[in-house]
Amino acid sequence: MSKELQAIAVLLLILGVAWLGYGQLFGEGAGERLVVSSVAGAVSRVDGFGAESPAEAGQALRPRDRIVAGEGGRAVLSLGAESRVTLEPRSAVRVLHADASGVKLELEGGRVQATIRPGSGPVGISANGATVATQDADFTVVRGEDGTFGVETTRGEVGLEGLGATTRLGVGERLVVAPGGTPLVAPASEELLLRVAWPSATRTPDAVTEVRGRTEPNARVRVGREGAWTEVKADANGDFVATTRLDEGANDVRVEATSLLGASVAVAHTVERDSTPPSFDLKVRQ
Repeated sequence: MSKELQAIAVLLLILGVAWLGYGQLFGEGAGERLVVSSVAGAVSRVDGFGAESPAEAGQALRPRDRIVAGEGGRAVLSLGAESRVTLEPRSAVRVLHADASGVKLELEGGRVQATIRPGSGPVGISANGATVATQDADFTVVRGEDGTFGVETTRGEVGLEGLGATTRLGVGERLVVAPGGTPLVAPASEELLLRVAWPSATRTPDAVTEVRGRTEPNARVRVGREGAWTEVKADANGDFVATTRLDEGANDVRVEATSLLGASVAVAHTVERDSTPPSFDLKVRQ
């Protein structure tokens, strides 16, 4: 055999070994564990090299692949006949691990709903250094734009890593934790916390009034009434303050809070604005 043919043979051998190694790490054996089963609206797949293309049903996903659902987009990822992870609009996940030992996804932002059944192996969804893991449960995971992390279970139990003393979440429980904050755990059926410190005076001459209160950490809060809403976000402790405009006369001021996981609650209070200057009966002695 000539030196040229020997060199070609060696090169082909090296390429073959490299291809087999790639296949073990990122190839079909791993990808078949996680498949795009359905797509609706604007959904894209970004591979491990950064190439973006429309996501399509039947695509196998490999480690480092990303699925991004845009405005109005939705995608369902299948982990077998009965297990799936659904991306809601404006959500993105990255595949960290997918093989016979289990599947792990990173929620980069947005909201996913997971239905996991026995036989799929361990399934984990991580965000902000925390991981939700199970082999048999139904749960929702949310990561807000500010990094707030939320989990709610509707069936089964999930394990939690990276959240200190909070290690498990049972059926019908929800957890919310803001960046740098303490995890707040409550029954999912329990009404969202909303405590409001209304102005002490029910009558005021002022055109605006200030409302303070406390709700779930980083919940969205709006204060006011139709046509005069002020929207704010509660801080990492759940505290908020907002001002709203008052019309002359009685004003039914509402405070509405919506948590990261979608729970909402509202309360109302009447504040009267009376800007009429006081009158004086001045009598002049003759």
